[in-house]
Amino acid sequence: MRWINIENGKGRRFLEKGAKLHISVLEEEGDFGLPDIFIKDKLEYPVKDIIVYCGEGGYASEGFVAVESDKTKRLLWIAFFEESNPFTKVSIINDRIIAHNNLKEMWAFPLYESSTIKIKLSD
Repeated sequence: MRWINIENGKGRRFLEKGAKLHISVLEEEGDFGLPDIFIKDKLEYPVKDIIVYCGEGGYASEGFVAVESDKTKRLLWIAFFEESNPFTKVSIINDRIIAHNNLKEMWAFPLYESSTIKIKLSD
């Protein structure tokens, strides 16, 4: 797990990667809670044997993107954000997952890695 901070400034969002985290440390500190999530879109991508999901958390500012193996049904990665807003649509372009949120932003992720993210406004 890696902590990623989202900063707003000058009309843009900036991502700041923080320290790597481990679930056991968060549990010990009492900071680990599992929010409810709601799937808004699902995309099956048989070329790479994956299924991509996106949606929202229990609060209006939360969103997530998740990738699972279609063959094993195991989660490959999940990116959950407290301040992304809900992701409502997901697509794949040039081996990048593109998640659209309700702020008209496009968040781009490599297929197999969740912490390299690019954000831009939708056209």
